[in-house]
Amino acid sequence: MVRGVGARIRSLFPVGRNDREGVSYMANNPRQTGPRAASAAGKTLASPTATKAQKAAAASALAQTGSKDQTGPRAASAAGKTLASPTATKAQKAAAASALAQTPNRK
Repeated sequence: MVRGVGARIRSLFPVGRNDREGVSYMANNPRQTGPRAASAAGKTLASPTATKAQKAAAASALAQTGSKDQTGPRAASAAGKTLASPTATKAQKAAAASALAQTPNRK
């Protein structure tokens, strides 16, 4: 993997930041993207047929590999669209599920 890719992905899909209502997303959520989900996310990002939402969900999951960052609202929405898509592959849905599992619990 090219060095610095994670930083670019994190800048495109910020995680662990506050939304407009001021709800903090830095909740105590120890989940991280595992090796199989990270591999699925990499396959999704490399796929020429993946949609923008599918790639956004995969990028969010990949950005959270080895960190305790949380999935933000935009990436969670993209992950939901990917899971609902009848044309999404198994790898794309695995990456989206990983991103969605790392969403903070809103109170």
